[in-house]
Parts: sequence; structure tokens; C-alpha cells
Amino acid sequence: MLKTIRFYNIEDKLFSITLDNEGANKSMMDLLRPNLLAKRMLPCDGDLFHTRCACHVLNLIVKDGLIEVDGAISDIRESVKYTRASQSRKEKFEEIIRDLGINCRSRPSLDVVTRWNSTCDMLESALPFKDVFYELKQQDPNYIYCPSLGDWQRAKVVCSLSSRKPQKLSGSLYPTSNLYFHEIWNVNQVLEKEKSSPNAIISAMVVEMEKKFEKYWKISYVTNCIPVILDPRFKLGFIEFRLNQAYGVEAGVHIAKVDKAIRNLFSWYSSQMGETSGSSTQDNDSEREGNSHSWSD
Repeated sequence: MLKTIRFYNIEDKLFSITLDNEGANKSMMDLLRPNLLAKRMLPCDGDLFHTRCACHVLNLIVKDGLIEVDGAISDIRESVKYTRASQSRKEKFEEIIRDLGINCRSRPSLDVVTRWNSTCDMLESALPFKDVFYELKQQDPNYIYCPSLGDWQRAKVVCSLSSRKPQKLSGSLYPTSNLYFHEIWNVNQVLEKEKSSPNAIISAMVVEMEKKFEKYWKISYVTNCIPVILDPRFKLGFIEFRLNQAYGVEAGVHIAKVDKAIRNLFSWYSSQMGETSGSSTQDNDSEREGNSHSWSD
């Protein structure tokens, strides 16, 4: 990586680097950050240099949720398989859909077991038909895979997080840095809501998922706050409002940390502009001096 950076002569243009794997990310930063710091090429002593991948972290959170609802996933998967196994079962499923008046054009899809995102798609596609599966159980004694109400509730929690998968953060035709804070905040709101669920299994599941979220939030919130402050629609007042919501009486410490970071960032760029301006002034003076000598000749 360092060799590539030098080859393209961008050492003095780097602000941050994002990799898609936590292990590779940390190893790369351990090698790259000290080298660039020694050359004074990172603003704010490199505090904002190591940017964690939000999508990767959210994927880990959803995967944790899928592990916790493994039993529910198995029953839903077998239920989908059962209704698609023969033409007569498909017709029976459609008959119950009509009888219950369910207006949904799509039908439950089957997942690829090794791909967690397709499992989330399966859960989302099956949720509108939970009453159909229950009615099928009443009418077909051979159908033994009907998920319980608790299974559906846990699946719904995981789906609410997987649907928060920030596709717009992957955009390449528009700025995305100012979007991260809002997307991560939305995930936090879902976790907070479900953590207080009266269903003990759901609340326990969310607590485990929240541990990964908190680990990411703790080391990334300052970096995610700065673009929001620079967004004229929100500014520092919005960040203060959100951090007060998140931390209550302890919010002042975190607000001060964000405030200090953006002031340091401004000072660093201001000093860089000063050096550039000073260099340009000297060049202009030299040019004028040279021109005056040429006229004197």
C-alpha cells in the first residue's frame, strides 16, 4: 500500500483509507499511520485517519442476530420448502392466501444457506405470510414446521436491521460522508427500541447485537459527526442535540471532543493554507523582482 501511495505521489493528499476487513484494516493502519505521521502528512495527528467500514460493522450486527434466531430461520426455511415442494401444495398455499385476503404480489423466497443476506431476504419475504403458514398448519397435518409467534417476532427484529443496510452509503455519484451519522443513528434507534421488548428472548438477542454496535460507535462517532457539522442543513447544533439524546448528563464530554476535533481540523488546514499562501507570495515577489530587473536593462 505504501509503495502504491508513493508511486502515485499522493502521500500529502491522503485524509483517510477504508478497507473492508477489520483485520486487514488494523494491520494496514499499524504500518501506514506511523510512516505518514513521521512526514507530518496527516491532519490532527492522524486521529481521523483510521475510518471503520460502517457497512461491514452493520453486516456483523445482522449476522449476530441471525445466529440468535437460528431455530426460527430453520423453521421458516423448511416452511418455504414445504409449500414449494409440489404443485398441490403451491395451490393450497395460494388458496389460503385468497381466503385470508392477503394482498401481496410476491411470494416467500428460499435462501442460499451460505449467504446471510439472502437469508434476510427470505425472512422479509415470508413475514407477510405468517398467518398463512399458521392456517396451513391447521389444515395440513403433514406440515410440522410452522414457526411460533416468538420466531416471527425475532425474525422481524433482524429484518428491521437488515433493511437498514445503508445502500445509499455505497453511492459513487454523490457525497456520502454526511450520511453515515444519520444511518448509524437509525440503527441505534432500532436497537434501543427492541432492547426494551417485553419478550426476554428478543431483548437478550438485541443486547448481544448492541455490543458490536457500541464498539463501533465508540471509536467512530467523532469522525461521523464532523461531516454533519459541515452540512449547512444541520451544523453543530444538530450534533449537540443528538449527543444529548444519546448520553444525557454525560453528553458534554462527547460534545467537547467533537468540538475540539473540528477546531483542530480547521486549524490544521488553515496553517496549510497559510504556508501555501506564504510560498505563493514569495514566488510572486521573486517574479516581480525579476521583471523589474529586466525593465532596468
